[in-house]
Formats: sequence, C-alpha cells, structure tokens
Amino acid sequence: MFAALVAGSAAASAVDLAPSADHVLELQSSGGELAWPELPPACAAPPRCTLLLEVELVSGRARPRVVIAAAGSGFEQQFAPRTRGRRYVDLGPLHDLTPGSRVQLSARGGRIAAPRRLLVFEDPDLDGRRVLVLAPHPDDAEIAAFGLYAGTDSDVVTVTAGDAGGFNYRVLFADPQEHYRIKGRIRTWDSITVPRLGGVTPERARNLGFYDATLARMWRQRPEPVAPPIAALDDPSEFRRLNVAARLRDEALQPTWQGLVADLVAELRAVRPDVVVAPHPLLDAHSDHAFTTVALLEALEALASHAAPERGDGPKAGERAEESLSSPLLLLYTNHMVGAEPWPYGEREARVGPPPLDAVEGLDPAWLGRIHSRPLDEPTRAMKILALEMMHDLRPLDLQDRKSAPEEWREALRATTRALRRERPSYSYLRRAPRPNELYFVLDAEQAQRAVDEFLRRFEARQGAR
Repeated sequence: MFAALVAGSAAASAVDLAPSADHVLELQSSGGELAWPELPPACAAPPRCTLLLEVELVSGRARPRVVIAAAGSGFEQQFAPRTRGRRYVDLGPLHDLTPGSRVQLSARGGRIAAPRRLLVFEDPDLDGRRVLVLAPHPDDAEIAAFGLYAGTDSDVVTVTAGDAGGFNYRVLFADPQEHYRIKGRIRTWDSITVPRLGGVTPERARNLGFYDATLARMWRQRPEPVAPPIAALDDPSEFRRLNVAARLRDEALQPTWQGLVADLVAELRAVRPDVVVAPHPLLDAHSDHAFTTVALLEALEALASHAAPERGDGPKAGERAEESLSSPLLLLYTNHMVGAEPWPYGEREARVGPPPLDAVEGLDPAWLGRIHSRPLDEPTRAMKILALEMMHDLRPLDLQDRKSAPEEWREALRATTRALRRERPSYSYLRRAPRPNELYFVLDAEQAQRAVDEFLRRFEARQGAR
C-alpha cells in the first residue's frame, strides 16, 4: 500500500537535486535503519560537505517529521502537511560518523520508503574571502545569513528602508504618512546597528535608502523615479542620510532603477567581494527580494561589459573590470518561499533542508545550482536570536499597559487554548530563522543570470495577464 502511494506521487515529486550533487552515494537500508557510507575524501577537512538524504515521504493533514538517531544522539526535520513525493533531509550532524555505523530513521505524522541515495555537495570555502550580503529590507540579512556574516569577512548592504508593511506604531503615530516615515527611520537604524552583534561595524553595514515595496515598480517604469509608497519625506534621501558610512550619507538618493544598479556597482567596487549573498528570484515570493537580485545581475553585467555607471569609489567607467568583480560566487536564499510561506517548518531546533521545490511550477534544477548547508554553533544561534529580537519589525510593540481583569482572563484563556492545541505562530521568524543551519543555493553568475531571465519572463507574463 505504501509503495503504491509513493509511486503514485512521483509526478508531484520535488525537483531532483542529484544531477547537481558532487557525489551520489547509494545506501544500504532495511527495517528503518541504514548503514552509514564512507564519505568522499573532500569531506574530511574544512570546508567539508553538505549531506542530503533523499527520501520519499507521504503525509496527511498532520505536519510530518523525519527523526534521525545515531551514536546516542538525534535530530529531526519537519515538512508541510500533505507532503507527497521526494524530499531531502539534512544530515549534517552525522558528518563525522564512522562508516558502517547504524542510523535509525523514522517518520512521525507520515510514512517514508527506505532511502536509497545520499547526495553530497562539497561546500564552498569562505575562509579569508570577502563577502557581500544583500538584504532587500532591514532584517532580511539576519533572517537568512546572520551565522554566515558573523563567521566571515562581510559587509551587509540593505537596499530599502523598510518604510511599508504593517501599521505597527499607530498608537504612537496616528497619521500614516508620519508613521511610515518614522518606521523607515527606525528600520534603517536597525539595519545599520544590529549587524554589530555579528561583528559587522556600522561603517560596513549600510542602507541604500530606497523605498520599501517599490523595486518592481522602479523596474517597470524605468528610467522614471518613484516616490515613497506612504511616508511623507521633505528630503527624498532622508533614510539614506542615516548611514554612518560617509560615501552613502553624503550622496543623494536617485530613486530610479538605474540609480539602484549604479549603487550596487559602487558597492561591488568598494567591497570587491568574492561571494555575494542575495535572494533567489524564483524561490522568494517577495517582489523586492527578486528584483534585488535582478539589479545585482545587471550590476555584474555592467562591470563585465565595462559599461558600469560611474558612482562611488573604485575604477572609473570604461576601465577593465577585474574578474572577481564581475563573477563572484553567488549564495542565494529565500525568506518567503513561493507557495510555502511558513517554511522552514517545525520548531527552532529542527534542521533546515531544501524547501518544497514542487511549489514552483516548472522549476529547472539548473536554476538552483548546488546546495550549501552552513552549520551554526550554539553561541552563534543565541546571538542570532538576539539580533532578530532587536529588529523592531519582527516583534509587536508592547507598551505593557495594565489590562483589566476580564482582559487578563481572556488573554490567559487564549494562551491556554493555543498551548493545548499545540499551536505556534506559523510565520514568526523567531521560530523560522535561528535554526542549527542556514541554507543556500550556490550558483555562478551565468547560472544566476538564467534564473533571473526566467523570473523576468514569468513576471512579464503575469503582468500581461492582468
């Protein structure tokens, strides 16, 4: 019966990641156990390897979890309800397991077939390499890459001020125009100061000061400028002038698509990164996220073709661009997985594996590249939680006003009901982000350009259908 269920779900299976793996190891398994294989020599020393166990999983309405136990310890990874087909379990904690050791594998809330393959991806070596982390909004860098930027030589550049979204502080600022001006200032300060918890000084944590929720509009109406969606600004550069870095603080914002590309060219020239971390345009559902990477690829192309807009420090337009500037390694992430916003599933202790890739119709593995799972030690995870908590937009405003007795009772009853039902805040980044590992899709500039081209094709098709 179970074999039939798995076979019937094959058409809906997630994308096959095996072709992009460096090694595919066949496994011996029976009775809920598998024999741990000998890993390739490349995995024996840093930067080590990412290990993904391919499983066939079927679940109903319950949220399934795959539980791994070996050598006296265990961990789990959770998946979405009604999962059917191929999924991948991150086995990073088993990296040093002795070949031949027995690994116990079980599913709760679902059923799995005996796994047959272990996918091995040799991790990129980031030691001693310059890293540029691009965040579309304040808090995106912390959600996706706090552990990475805290452990590398990194600059963090946030594109927008975060001056849109929820009406968080209406009790303090009733006028929406003033509210979103203040919100943009607060979130801009967050983006500049919070990375200090990960060792990134305010000079190296910069905010370009573009307006939240406007990047797609800037691209569509290029070269025309855009206005803030709600905030009333006397100075269009108000958010940008909050930077500590003089290069941005003293230079007026050009709220156009060409201005964004020019700013990214200037950042690439100033940082000279070997690695750029940015959103994946086909996997991240937020338009600001996707168009951040569209602009990044235009900036890289401008550098490669010697037609880069002239702005900021570094070589002047027309000079030959160094290879490392026009073709860095790209580590792409998703903070708003298409069709699966609650991903990663489960609690903070659960590991992060690849998202449900079958949520993206017609996804070609060539647009994904290779997988990199970066482990976080416990001190780094603790600091990541604090960094997330410091981001104003990730927590509600609580004035701690005294409540009446009936209100206290109603709140206590709601809390008890949630606890009895084992409900959790599905979309809270304090649940989703500070995991034992951070996950990236590793692509070169040419692979990323193909992903961007496909995103733009789909985006224009959706616009034409309206």
